[in-house]
Amino acid sequence: MNSVCHITSIAHTVYISKHYKGQDWQNGASTTALVRLYENKSGKSQQDGRSFFTALEEGDPVAEETLESFLDHLTEGILTISYLLNPEAFIIGGGIFARADLLLPRIKAALVHKVQDERFLPKQLLAASLGNAAGRLGAVKHFLTQYPLQG
Repeated sequence: MNSVCHITSIAHTVYISKHYKGQDWQNGASTTALVRLYENKSGKSQQDGRSFFTALEEGDPVAEETLESFLDHLTEGILTISYLLNPEAFIIGGGIFARADLLLPRIKAALVHKVQDERFLPKQLLAASLGNAAGRLGAVKHFLTQYPLQG
């Protein structure tokens, strides 16, 4: 029996600490982190997800570089989870995935490029259909399942 173990490298952890100001993976892989990284790299202020994607669509090279850095960070986390759990499907949510048309193909390509063994890639990589509300609704459903309303 072969075993495969590949967890994020120390060098990558140092990179994340430097560029994402010590944030954990979940916070560093958020829309807020993407926008803050773009603001830091571009010198612009008061940006949001919409303005970032507008700049990206207009060909802003700083926005493109920022997205590549962000996706590198995001896919490292996805791969770590995939190596540990080997899920059939990986569903990604959050407001940023209103642009799933732009993000999912790039994420899939980065995962294929980085993965040590394709057996560990999820068969499906999907954007949550509920967008930014997916996590909250899932938490409410879990709570109601655990603590049914009585009455």
